[in-house]
Amino acid sequence: MGFLSRRRFGVTAGPTRAWLDPVRYLANASTGSLGAMISDKLGSMGAAVDHILGPGAVRPIHPNVRIHEADTPQDVIRCVEMFSGDAPPFDAWIHAMAILDFIPAETSPEKIDSDREEWNLKLIPTPKIIRRFKALYPDALLVGFKLETGDNHEDLKSAARHLGIKADCNLVVANFAPFKNPGKHTGFLFEPSVEKWSEPYIGKEAIADALVNWLLRRLDG
Repeated sequence: MGFLSRRRFGVTAGPTRAWLDPVRYLANASTGSLGAMISDKLGSMGAAVDHILGPGAVRPIHPNVRIHEADTPQDVIRCVEMFSGDAPPFDAWIHAMAILDFIPAETSPEKIDSDREEWNLKLIPTPKIIRRFKALYPDALLVGFKLETGDNHEDLKSAARHLGIKADCNLVVANFAPFKNPGKHTGFLFEPSVEKWSEPYIGKEAIADALVNWLLRRLDG
């Protein structure tokens, strides 16, 4: 029996995409590796984990992790809603997935000719999926993720506060985009209810460990 036996978690991770035509799509730049690491750590402690996986994302490998594949933002919504009312209930949701903020207003059923001189796209906003979690799972802890480019800590803190308020998050993992230097991926844990910021955690392993330890403390308390 592990520390988290009889506990259930939901994790979303990886990119989403929206199809322009049958062979082209828009997508987020995300590997899903941090989310997969979190799911595997939770599974290794005895928890049951439902992992919603974006296209091409790193897959968790622990046998306690059940994988549910999702391609588009609408697929993610369907997966998240699918578990509502499930038993046993979720103890926490960790929403690390990179959801497209905008999708094409129209999708062509045929391949767009590459000889066209130009292709003007109209993009429309997608629903903010993270704002649905508390309505569907009011008793579950909610961990949101906020990613910013650059290195301005005040901008990152402001964005994390905004997410925490709008989505009613119990915790926000605020991190800078790691693509230029993956080994230096830097993240902070922010608790909106008490305006508490953690020290910086450097590297995905350190961020994942800090998040799992926070969950352990909250669920024990």
